Amino acid sequence: MDRRASEGVSSAVVTIVVEEPGGGTSTVSTPSSDFEPGERGVLVGRRFLPWHRVRRFWWDLAPKPVSVEERSVPHVRLVVEDGTPTGEVITVPAELFEAGVGAVTVVLQTPAKDEPRMVDVRRLGIPWHRLLEYERIAAGAEAGGVPGA
Repeated sequence: MDRRASEGVSSAVVTIVVEEPGGGTSTVSTPSSDFEPGERGVLVGRRFLPWHRVRRFWWDLAPKPVSVEERSVPHVRLVVEDGTPTGEVITVPAELFEAGVGAVTVVLQTPAKDEPRMVDVRRLGIPWHRLLEYERIAAGAEAGGVPGA
């Protein structure tokens, strides 16, 4: 195993957006070693946050080289509740989508600002109650705004 890759994951910081009583939100950051999602919520060290209080969570991974793929691949389009009538739409290749017990996770890859041959990588978790819908889009089907398609 690549030592650098394992260090990057074990030393990553997870950021959790939490709904507070009264309608506000707060942000909690913790080392990934102190973060554990489960069936009923997330454990942050010794603090438990039930899923209904979690808006989303993420951690940034090490940047990686851009891979230019000419082949058509299946995608997943998610609509996430964000307070607007239409929701936030996120579209990712199907292999970067995972449905878990308490949340779905997607891996987002965005062009790095300082290095055009690299992408920044973020693993984003969305609790099921924040997901309005998701749709699997077959390879070659019109995905409507799929980045890079």
